[in-house]
Amino acid sequence: MSFIKIVIHLFILIYLSGRITLIIHEYVGHGIPAYFVCKEIVDIHISFFGDAWIQFRFGEATSFLGKLFVYSGGILSEVVLSCIILFVRFKKTFPHPFRIITKFIASVMLVHAFVYSINALYYNYGDGPFFNELWPSETNKLIVNSLMVTVMVLSFILSYKYSPYLLLLLQLKKSYFAITKIAVAGVMAVSIHTGLTYYEMNMVDDKVQAEIFKPEFVDKIEIELSKPENLTMNETQKKQVVQDMTPLNINFILFPCLAGAMLLGYVKSEDLVEV
Repeated sequence: MSFIKIVIHLFILIYLSGRITLIIHEYVGHGIPAYFVCKEIVDIHISFFGDAWIQFRFGEATSFLGKLFVYSGGILSEVVLSCIILFVRFKKTFPHPFRIITKFIASVMLVHAFVYSINALYYNYGDGPFFNELWPSETNKLIVNSLMVTVMVLSFILSYKYSPYLLLLLQLKKSYFAITKIAVAGVMAVSIHTGLTYYEMNMVDDKVQAEIFKPEFVDKIEIELSKPENLTMNETQKKQVVQDMTPLNINFILFPCLAGAMLLGYVKSEDLVEV
């Protein structure tokens, strides 16, 4: 398979992983709890490449536990579902490509849960403001740093275990050159996805948010999405949301970590039959 085709295939995998992750996060994680707890679900939005959000309104009698159930549901749904998929061994009746793709998507979903938590807490957007009010700023720094270490370790383990299987999925012969091609093509695919995300968030979503988040609309329906002042994001937050879109972009330290894990996983792998 040519290098360009590898980039295209990995881009499709990354795109599907991102959209499925956001659907799980918003519809399942936030949507289902909000349906039972909130007074009204105003809107759920998922962009083609970029961000996603849910708008809801709590009732006056909504308890703290009810709000916690709604706000934590997005991240918890990603963690629980991805762990179930990663720990379950599929029956051989499932096609091998399906098993590889499913494990890949689950890996992205699990890492995204931690990456999103880091960004939401550090930049105080999305679900972050609700949780940042529960502890002092020093505790917030400790949690963010702990999550950073967790992402590093988790990404290394998942890349070590599952990245060699991309050789089978992409129909490449087992070689150091092939695994290096996958690593480089992965960076290119992520870069393309990030660029499209940034373009959509700046050229398209701004118009959507300007209409939905204008003050008179917010006041009229009393949206409660963290805090009204957090419904719109500044430029720094937007750039960080773009970085949050894939687990490979959390910072530059993660790139050699992933590449090293892929190579080590390749060296230790044998027949690459079971997944």
